[in-house]
Amino acid sequence: MVVSTFSYFFPTTVVFIDDDISFVNALTNKIENGKSFIVSKHYDPLNTLEMINSISCSNSFGHFEVAGNKDDDPDQESVAFDISKLHREVYNRDRFSKISVVVVDYMMPEIDGITFCSKIADKNIQRILLTGVSDVKIAIKAFNEGQINRFIRKATENLVEEITESINKSINRYFSVQTAEVARHLCAYEYSHLKDPIFADFFFKSYFSERCAEYYMLDTYGSYMFLDSGGHATLLSIMSENELNRITQFAIESGIATRDVLKKLQSRKFLLAIHRQNGQLPSVIEWHKYLKPANRIDCYQTYYFAIFDDDALDIEFNKIINFDSFKQAHNMLG
Repeated sequence: MVVSTFSYFFPTTVVFIDDDISFVNALTNKIENGKSFIVSKHYDPLNTLEMINSISCSNSFGHFEVAGNKDDDPDQESVAFDISKLHREVYNRDRFSKISVVVVDYMMPEIDGITFCSKIADKNIQRILLTGVSDVKIAIKAFNEGQINRFIRKATENLVEEITESINKSINRYFSVQTAEVARHLCAYEYSHLKDPIFADFFFKSYFSERCAEYYMLDTYGSYMFLDSGGHATLLSIMSENELNRITQFAIESGIATRDVLKKLQSRKFLLAIHRQNGQLPSVIEWHKYLKPANRIDCYQTYYFAIFDDDALDIEFNKIINFDSFKQAHNMLG
């Protein structure tokens, strides 16, 4: 599945490995910890490989649950994904330690960079190889065989800029693969916005701004929670035209919706903006509390959206681990 928008995104760790200590230090000093990643420097490739494989696994999240099939055949299992639990990652400090990208030199003692990459257990970790001029043909072969995702010549004039760009593209690839895995366990109508490039353009340009560090899909309609690096939360509430039609019809059939609520829903100038951890809507009799002015955007589908501060979110704000505090602790450890 081609993904345009991710189901979640947060800053991760990028690991640099080279036995040349002075080179790694000089390079990483120019590639500062950014909005979307933390730099982790390593000089012993074998110990680093063991570390990566000890803390990484293909399924990084605890929201997939394996269950037996309806016939209770132990050899047949199904996997369920609870999208409503995804945002609970904000309470998990270890999310920032998840390794999304490895940048490794080809020429190292004991193990070369290509062999190093081939031994990384989690194949979703993106692998960038740094090569000398004479190693380019070897790097191309490794790329074609899927052992590495990218390679960069160390003699490149704008090495820092090229590595930084490659890291950011690789991080996006990492979360694209994760999102495809999420979508695989949802019905097609539940993730249509993830495949919509027009929606993605609106999403990233308008709301995933410079001040936003991470975000999480809250429900199958496409609503998201955003966090800045200090942990301040914002709700982007979204409903498709079809979903708003369904909600409006539900209100009509309930027989208890007020005339004002029905009028606002039918006008398409308001939407039901609410987040509950259990995924359940409140009683229709209370909907007037949650109707908010809506804007319209025409993508492959028509969507209605509204933006709110954290008072619309049902989360435990005192438990949020923000990126600024993690970076501060990381920098103190060196």
